[in-house]
Amino acid sequence: MMLWHALIKASGSVLFSRAKYLLYECLPGCLQRRDDPSTYRGPRWVVGDTDLFPSLQSRRACVTVRLTAFGGQCDKRDNEKRVIRLFACVNQLAEMTSTDHRKSDKVPFIRFFQRRNSQFQRKVSIRIGERANYVNSPHVIAMVGLPARGKTYISKKLSRYLNWIGINTKGEYRRQVTTAYKNHDFFRPDNKEAMVIRTQCAIDAMKDVCEWLESGGEVAVFDATNSTADRRKLIHEIVCNQMGFKLFFVESVCDDPQIIEQNIIEVKVNSPDYQNMNKEMALRDFLQRIEHYEERYQPLDEKTESNYSFMKIYNTGEKVVVHKHEGHIQSRIVYYLMNIHIVPRTIYLTRHGESEQNLQGRIGGDSDLSLRGHQYSGALTQYIQQQDIPGLRVWTSWLKRTIQTVSGIPAPQERWKALNEIDAVNELPYLQVPLHTIIKLTPVAYGCKMEQINLPIEAVDTHRSKPKIPGTLDDKFKREKWNALQNYHNHNNHDTS
Repeated sequence: MMLWHALIKASGSVLFSRAKYLLYECLPGCLQRRDDPSTYRGPRWVVGDTDLFPSLQSRRACVTVRLTAFGGQCDKRDNEKRVIRLFACVNQLAEMTSTDHRKSDKVPFIRFFQRRNSQFQRKVSIRIGERANYVNSPHVIAMVGLPARGKTYISKKLSRYLNWIGINTKGEYRRQVTTAYKNHDFFRPDNKEAMVIRTQCAIDAMKDVCEWLESGGEVAVFDATNSTADRRKLIHEIVCNQMGFKLFFVESVCDDPQIIEQNIIEVKVNSPDYQNMNKEMALRDFLQRIEHYEERYQPLDEKTESNYSFMKIYNTGEKVVVHKHEGHIQSRIVYYLMNIHIVPRTIYLTRHGESEQNLQGRIGGDSDLSLRGHQYSGALTQYIQQQDIPGLRVWTSWLKRTIQTVSGIPAPQERWKALNEIDAVNELPYLQVPLHTIIKLTPVAYGCKMEQINLPIEAVDTHRSKPKIPGTLDDKFKREKWNALQNYHNHNNHDTS
């Protein structure tokens, strides 16, 4: 309320103008309308004089302003953004009035304040009941480091993590700006033409990043080397000084030849840059590319770049340096990156061995393994022992059939209730995951490699196709259910007699 009255006083007396409707489309909204005020118990802001809007009283409409958009609880929002949102409130109230009152000249007007030094215009429309923002101010996470240091892997993992905890995150721009790549000469420091192209690509990328954040994004991960102080200064100028966003650098430093070689072989020769080259040519070209970057590489420095917020990760987590991180989001990022590994980790997935209820065509329950299920348990144990996996850990559910399946594996085992059967919805129950099959997953920077190993133990087919009519069973499963009921009925009759 105090902010509203202050703005009214700052704008002078109430002005009457129809021209304000011309600004309608370029302003964001922050309103949530409820038809019945009696059902609303949250904070309420009264905007303007209700005598100007009799239609609000007749329709018993209640207009509330989201405190996540602006207000006393959001001190990090600058005043200019608050003015934009208050102006949106006035527009929304005017749109809710009757036609007669729209034609009248009695419409409140508030001056529009534009962000200084901004070359990017905000392009969002007024929406009623916007989704609450998890982030007070949009963030840009910029990767730093030489090639083959795990930057792309970190950015992919970080993007997935932030989206998983509910933060609207995007990190897919890097590959779109390097489609002109031919060979390592593109990265030579004395190649002025290529240097101009790469700088322009960085500027275009940052423009797209900022436009996406302006349209409702919360965190953008910019995956590039950003290996010079000049490039980082350019990014800071655009993100912080021009746009007013938060910027956090993440540098991956690695001097372990074994890790670098593993990253090059496992990841880089399979990257989109080398999709049309054989592995030997790709490896040779990539090593020359690294040499070009090393000639101009300038790591983040706490003295010369003391005003930046950044994090440095040494040799996949041996040492971590955090400098001037601020806010909840950056704290979450730091904690997460301190607990991930950029070298590949393999995950083996398998269903339990065939159970007694699988033989009967029944779902659920907690039955023991069948004879063939025990055979699969032995075959699985033998396969895992042959792999000789260091640091192996085994996770199972609390169900007997899963515990019996891995009982012979000589490794630490943990029982997780979260791995029990769930009431899955939509497409999940109809995925075809056969029994007695091992799925080997190896996460890499550009996706996940999957290998399927079928062990030579027969098992029933438990896959059920999606029914044509929801809530019905195919004829095959109807017959199996009928036979099971008949056997149960005959067994009870025999006991009674």
